[in-house]
Amino acid sequence: MKKNIRVMKENIRVMKTSIMPRKRKSSYANTPHAQKMRLRRQYESCDAREERLSRQRQRQTESRQNETLGEHQERQEQDRFRHIVARRNESEEDRQQRLIADTFRHMVARRNESEEERQQRLIADRNRYQNLRQLCLLLMEIQIKLVVALCFQRPILVVLDTFMRKGPEEVCVGYDDEEDRQHPPYKTYKRDQTKWRLGFNQSGIRQQKTAAAAFHHNEDPEPLQKLQPPPHDDSEQRHHKFRLAAASTHSCHWHANIFIQPGYVGNQADLGTKPSVQKWADSPQDD
Repeated sequence: MKKNIRVMKENIRVMKTSIMPRKRKSSYANTPHAQKMRLRRQYESCDAREERLSRQRQRQTESRQNETLGEHQERQEQDRFRHIVARRNESEEDRQQRLIADTFRHMVARRNESEEERQQRLIADRNRYQNLRQLCLLLMEIQIKLVVALCFQRPILVVLDTFMRKGPEEVCVGYDDEEDRQHPPYKTYKRDQTKWRLGFNQSGIRQQKTAAAAFHHNEDPEPLQKLQPPPHDDSEQRHHKFRLAAASTHSCHWHANIFIQPGYVGNQADLGTKPSVQKWADSPQDD
């Protein structure tokens, strides 16, 4: 009996704590001291503000030098969350002022940085650019393979020369627009890692990149309008050639001529290599 009464009292206590609203703790922002400090900062002079900010930065530097790894990670998470909340609730005017202040702060920091700091900043920027470029190439490759797999719905081998693997030493560049035909068509460029990594084109001309450019770039290339999918054929040995357009970052459009043998599963390391391309080149093509 006593046990049941104790259980009932515990249940009533739990119900009260879950139903009754908890008393909110007063935050520092609503205290008189915080209001007085906000009023003082509103009317302080520029010299006083600079002195206060310098003392604040010095205190932060001293505290960060003595913090442990766990405290450092926790502080970074809190700063990131605070910045996200502040940017989510800011108005358009505050956003413009923040962007102007960030630009000015970056200009001052770059003007006062030493040669060693400049080299470190350039290396960090270059690493970020390399990571972004690799990610863009990987997304393009995944997109093309997914589209091809959905079109054929069977195991296939896509011989597609990507810049992430070894392939033909030359690429063929052409245009499929009447306005672009005024330029010299079908130029052949040596494969350069820095120039052709993402295919940047200053004039925004549409480009054609083909995996078979190493063996037909000297011939008279057929127009891109003829590179459409051939009629359907049930033969498993028939090679299909078609054009697949994939949007890239800038104003360029990549057109990849992909040679596919339905039902063939090849080695992953053979994708985009010159022997595979030569094997597909020696095979009978569609008229």
